[in-house]
Amino acid sequence: MSNKNAMALVHSTESFGSVDGPGVRFIVFLQGCPLRCQFCHNPDTWKMTEENGAVWKSADALLNQALRYRPYWKNGGGITVSGGEPLLQIDFMLEFFKKAKEKGIRITYIDSYTKEELQDLTVATDNVNAGRMLGEYARKLIDKDSKIAIVSHVKGVSTAVEREQGFREGLGDYADNIVDIVYCNSLYEKSYELAQELMRKYPDLELIAGMNEYSAVGVGRAVSDAGAKDKIAVVGVDCSQEAINLMEMGVYKGIIVQKAFRMGYIGVEETIHMLNGDAVEKNIDSGCELVTPENMYNSDIERLIFPFS
Repeated sequence: MSNKNAMALVHSTESFGSVDGPGVRFIVFLQGCPLRCQFCHNPDTWKMTEENGAVWKSADALLNQALRYRPYWKNGGGITVSGGEPLLQIDFMLEFFKKAKEKGIRITYIDSYTKEELQDLTVATDNVNAGRMLGEYARKLIDKDSKIAIVSHVKGVSTAVEREQGFREGLGDYADNIVDIVYCNSLYEKSYELAQELMRKYPDLELIAGMNEYSAVGVGRAVSDAGAKDKIAVVGVDCSQEAINLMEMGVYKGIIVQKAFRMGYIGVEETIHMLNGDAVEKNIDSGCELVTPENMYNSDIERLIFPFS
């Protein structure tokens, strides 16, 4: 249920943005994000504080500010809400989108969604399927008595919940062998420490799965430093240069890589089609791939893990 008094901590706004979606756009950068993505363009938005000049605004105030520029939103322009992690302030987001929709503004979600069906279009990774693919692959690396642990990123966040669900589904009856699940809050150091604790607590552990870049890389570092790469299989979700290095070292046995470039491209392309009155699918899975030491240098996989090479 939306909150009519919902407020958001807003880092900044941009009146005539031209790179965050089609056309001329009013850009809202919200403050606060727990994810710590490696190549984040806006690390000054991470802390949920007012120290960088962030201010609290209501949905009405922010929407009224945006609507002043509506005459310039031709050829597919509109509003983009970025961050930070917008869904960290979910009550505000729902209220803001509801009010925007009442003003005839169409809504596209890219890489995120909410349970309330406000959007006209969603383009994102099917995270349950991503987790399922990882679980199915992990099952091949172990036997029916192997002990398994999960290091996930942020408890309760939809990506964590769905990937964990899919991972269990992919493991099948091996899911009964999951002895622990812990959360690192998307911090390399925390994931590293948690992996060390898991190895001490369960000396016969045979597989650890990381549910995002930070959780998986932290685990990989810990397993490598412990000299346990031949004893404990590490699998994970998301890719980075360090993830690739860990795979080349034999620490990572497999990772699920999202098609981020495709997600963004299709998100903009389908939004333009929608605004032009063309029929579009409401929910589009942008896809993901299993990358292993055996296929990582296939041409298609290379283009996925080295998109700008």
